[in-house]
Amino acid sequence: MGINLAQKNLSKYSDFPVIQTLPSDIERPFWSVMITTYKRSEYLAKALNSLLQQNINFDEVQIEVIDDCSPTKEAEAIEQIVREVGKGRVTFYRQPKNVGIYANWNTCINRARGYWVHILSDDDRVMPNFYQAYRQQIETYPCSVVLGQSIIIDEQDRWLSVSKPLQASDGLLDNALKILSLNNPIRTPGIVVAREAYEQVGGFTTSLVFTPDWEMWTRLAASVQLAYVKRPYSEFRFHNGSETSKLILDATSVTDSLAATQIIQSRFNNFQDRQEIQLSVNSWLSNESRHLSQKFAHAGYYHSAWLHAIWVLRLTPSISAGKNLIRVLFKILSRQIQDQFRQNYLKKVGHESFTH
Repeated sequence: MGINLAQKNLSKYSDFPVIQTLPSDIERPFWSVMITTYKRSEYLAKALNSLLQQNINFDEVQIEVIDDCSPTKEAEAIEQIVREVGKGRVTFYRQPKNVGIYANWNTCINRARGYWVHILSDDDRVMPNFYQAYRQQIETYPCSVVLGQSIIIDEQDRWLSVSKPLQASDGLLDNALKILSLNNPIRTPGIVVAREAYEQVGGFTTSLVFTPDWEMWTRLAASVQLAYVKRPYSEFRFHNGSETSKLILDATSVTDSLAATQIIQSRFNNFQDRQEIQLSVNSWLSNESRHLSQKFAHAGYYHSAWLHAIWVLRLTPSISAGKNLIRVLFKILSRQIQDQFRQNYLKKVGHESFTH
């Protein structure tokens, strides 16, 4: 199956959730595609159809929807979509209690029977020939992970951007740990992992809330070989209704990324490497927060705009960061003055209409 796990001291993974090994006598498909859901069903049919339209034999893939204990009404709607769209090819499992995004991902891995595990959110999609392209890498190179770019889409399926390329060609990813540590370039639908690799390094940590995926990809990169697909075959949906978008609003995304950075830096012995990673992460997070501070100020999310503007200054202290803070503050004050003027005007017009 192309699995070649590096020798390692397994005790260093003892703090991570355990992924159970499977009995040796069960029949196993090549792929397990595990789709997570919670209180949302509007995109699920698109996700399922993108899978069912792939050129894969029925016995080569396990497809299961794992619901994180949605309320009964929402769970029933999700299960109905699974029945109607899946037509017997897709199974449904509902958690007995809500466990959160990343603990749910660990359930996905533990329930996966395939040799290779692909975790999708209900709002993500795969593009044609995804599994052929990724399997080609698996069968060509001694790897335990295959990853690639993703197309970022919005609520209306419009393409917004493409995640950045990691190297110019297919094949084993050179210097994988360093590349994946400088920022978080991978979107979850763009990566598949050998189940055996998860069994070796453990599941997703529950000590982080925004970046357990980033911590996992670097943990894998420190332990096994990764192969790269040079073109995007997956779509990652970004929208305000996602759980992660709420963590961006209150800047938990920044604090959690900084916490993850400390874990990731511990995988490097060289001080210069650790310093380079910290500076790179600070610059990456600062650029993200600069963009978000302007975006949120324009949209009227003043508290979020202010939080991210402060983080720009803290991460990369500079005259430019100070100017950004002033611009955001000016935009917030201008909008508040405009809103107050509009309210006073409408109140005055309404009073005059009433008196006449």
